Amino acid sequence: MDQINSKEDLISYFKQGCKTENQTNIGVEHEKFIFEKNFNRRINFQTVSKIFSFLTKFGWKPLKENNNIVALSRNEQSITLEPGNQIELSGAQLNSIHLVCEESYKFLSELKP
Repeated sequence: MDQINSKEDLISYFKQGCKTENQTNIGVEHEKFIFEKNFNRRINFQTVSKIFSFLTKFGWKPLKENNNIVALSRNEQSITLEPGNQIELSGAQLNSIHLVCEESYKFLSELKP
């Protein structure tokens, strides 16, 4: 569609982008702000590096920059370092909220030593 000239053109444009029920998925971004228990401050990059190294034992593949792990990936998931040393899980596209919850709980259990 080159130009929208009417309400019907606009409705038609949006209908073209609609997906059927079997084409829909859900995915989450799960951000963790991790604090040092004794000092009530956010963890530093050195601690994030230790956490990322620890997570490799669960099958996470490291992505390195200047010999530092800055992200991890496993299947269609990724864990990245965000500003302020927060850790973010970008989940896979899944077809059920139950699978999304399972994925999130698995990630949380892997974070626990």
